[in-house]
Amino acid sequence: ELFVQVLVGLEFENQDILFAKILISRDKDAPFCHILWKDSE
Repeated sequence: ELFVQVLVGLEFENQDILFAKILISRDKDAPFCHILWKDSE
């Protein structure tokens, strides 16, 4: 994999809420971090 994915949210017994996915580059020569925010409802 070229990146690591981190999920940011809340976990409940009957529902999970996802706020964002964070993509973190594993390339030492070209580091980056990209945040994909969930669209508001």
